[in-house]
Amino acid sequence: VVLVNWQQQPESPEKIIQVSNASICSIAISPRSDDLVMVGNFSGDNFSGTIKLISLHEEKVIREYRKHCSHVQSLRFNEDGSKFVSGSADGTARLYSMYQIHPMMKFEGHSHVVLFAGILHNDERLITCSYDNTIKYWNVHSGKCLLTTKSKGHVFCGVVSKDEKYI
Repeated sequence: VVLVNWQQQPESPEKIIQVSNASICSIAISPRSDDLVMVGNFSGDNFSGTIKLISLHEEKVIREYRKHCSHVQSLRFNEDGSKFVSGSADGTARLYSMYQIHPMMKFEGHSHVVLFAGILHNDERLITCSYDNTIKYWNVHSGKCLLTTKSKGHVFCGVVSKDEKYI
């Protein structure tokens, strides 16, 4: 992982930590602190499905989450940084608390890679977008899909308005 402090030296990035020799598919920085980074990674044909929580201050991995069966395609924190959601090539999304290594909930229903997963503003709902041409809107507590919208093409990312009227 290479991070740049744009306020100090934008022309010469500083290598902070070697997470692994694997390619990195997704990365997210916690809104709580600039000190926490989540990284989803995979390596060649050896898809790990591993998510790593990194302390940049300590320059080390402080927690690993290993529940996906294939590479992690998407990582997003909620607004206060207490939870995060992952989307994977295994066709699932998983919701985690920052304080537990096991998922709070698993969201199943896509027939292909989940390319985007995000927690909505009130932490009650989640959206996922998939290579199967669908967008799904989920109840975070029950894990049930509340709405599926079909697209004419692959859905690579998603955005939700603050009032959740538009996805």
